[in-house]
Amino acid sequence: MSGKRIIRLDGLRFLAAMCVVFFHFAFRGAAAGAMPALDLPLWLVSMSQYGYLGVSLFFMISGFVIAYSAEGRAPLEFAAARFARLYPSHLAAVTLTFFVTMAFGAPAFTASIGQYLANLTMFAPLFGQPFMDGVYWSIVLEVIFYGWVFILLALGLFEKSVDRIVLCWLLISLFNEQYLGIKTLRFLFLTEFSGFFAAGVLICRMRAGKSGIAAAPMLALSFVIALQTSIAGMRVIAEKYDSAFSGAAVASLVLGMFILFYVLTTPSPTRLPLRLLGALGAMTYPLYLLHQHIGYIAFARLRGTVSDLALFAMVIAGLLAAAFATWICMDRPLQSALRLRLTAGARALARLDFRAAKPLLRRSGGV
Repeated sequence: MSGKRIIRLDGLRFLAAMCVVFFHFAFRGAAAGAMPALDLPLWLVSMSQYGYLGVSLFFMISGFVIAYSAEGRAPLEFAAARFARLYPSHLAAVTLTFFVTMAFGAPAFTASIGQYLANLTMFAPLFGQPFMDGVYWSIVLEVIFYGWVFILLALGLFEKSVDRIVLCWLLISLFNEQYLGIKTLRFLFLTEFSGFFAAGVLICRMRAGKSGIAAAPMLALSFVIALQTSIAGMRVIAEKYDSAFSGAAVASLVLGMFILFYVLTTPSPTRLPLRLLGALGAMTYPLYLLHQHIGYIAFARLRGTVSDLALFAMVIAGLLAAAFATWICMDRPLQSALRLRLTAGARALARLDFRAAKPLLRRSGGV
C-alpha cells in the first residue's frame, strides 16, 4: 500500500478491464451484431466469452477500496473524493464517445445532444435516454454502492455495525436471487453482485484486523452468492447470444478470483514495478469507459485494411493510448484540483455551527 492507494490492486484492475475489453471485441460485439465477426483464433474467442466476469472483479476491488478509503472520513469528504475520482474521466469519455459516434457511428450507432446532456449526469435512463456507451450501467451500480456507504457514514454505522449490515445484505441478496427475483431489490441492494462487493469489504476488514470471528463464514457466504449469481448470469448470456458456456469454468474462475484477491491483499514485501502498476491502474477507468462503442465503430470502419488479428491488436492499442492520454491530460489534473476544492468545501461545511448561527439569523430577520 502507498498512502491511500493499494498499489498491487492496480494490476488487478487492469486485468479486469482487459477481460471486459476482450469479452466485447472477441465475443459479445459480433454475437450482438454490433460489429463484424472477426476471424480470430478459436482459443481466443473461447477464453474471451468469460471476460464479462471482469466486471464482477471490479466490484470486489471496489468493495475493498471503498471500505479502506472510507475509514476515518467524514461523509461529505467521502462523497467529494468519490465524485472527484469518477467524474473527470466520465466527462471526457462521454464527450469523446459522442463526437466519435456523431462523426463515424452511423448507421449502427447514433447520438443526440439530448442523449449527451443526459449522460453527463451519469444517470441517463432517468431522463429517458440510453447510455452513450453500454458499459455505463456498471458505473451506476458503483454510485449506488457509494451512496449506501455515505448513508452509513452519516449515521455513524460504518465502523460500528458494518459486519452486521453486510450479513443482512448477503441474506437479503441470497433470498432475493434464489426466491423473490424482485427487480427493485436487485437494483437498490445490488443483490446480483453483492457477493463480490461484500467480499471486498470483508477482506479489507480482515486485513485491518477489525473483523470478528464471523468474518470467515460471511466470506464463504459471499462466495456462495457470487457463484450462484455468476452461474445465473452465464445462463442469461448463453441464451441471449445462443452460445455454449461451461458452468464448471465459471465456478473455477469465480473461485480463482476470490483466491487471487485474498493473496494479493496479503501484506508482504513486493518487488513489483510500482510506478508501472500505478499507471496501469490509473488508466483502467478511462479505458473501461471509452472502449466499447468506439471500438465497435473502429472495427466496422477499418475491417479489411489489415488482417483481423492485427486489427484486433491495433484497436486495443489505440484505445490504450486514448485512455492514457485521457488520464494524463484530463483525469489526473482535474481529479486533483476537484478533490482539493470539494474536500475543502466539505470540511468547511462540517465546521459550520448552525446552532450558534441561528440567533444571529433571528436578529437579522433571516429566520
